[in-house]
Amino acid sequence: MDDKVFEQKISLREAYEIFEAFVVQYNARGESSTVALMTDIGVSDGGTSSDPAQIYDFVVVASRILGNERLLELASRAD
Repeated sequence: MDDKVFEQKISLREAYEIFEAFVVQYNARGESSTVALMTDIGVSDGGTSSDPAQIYDFVVVASRILGNERLLELASRAD
């Protein structure tokens, strides 16, 4: 998470819209536990995610909300 994908500045409104859309798509996959969500999106002391697929899913949602296809390109290269 210490890379160009996460350096972008956004408004609080955009952050909330991304958060809401991410939770909606997370729940659409059959997940509904807040504990499971927090476990999946947790960040370790080293700055890495406990589930890298969730970071990519978040970036996909952010890209859509922000209208920024470049985010997807950067996230794809980070894999």
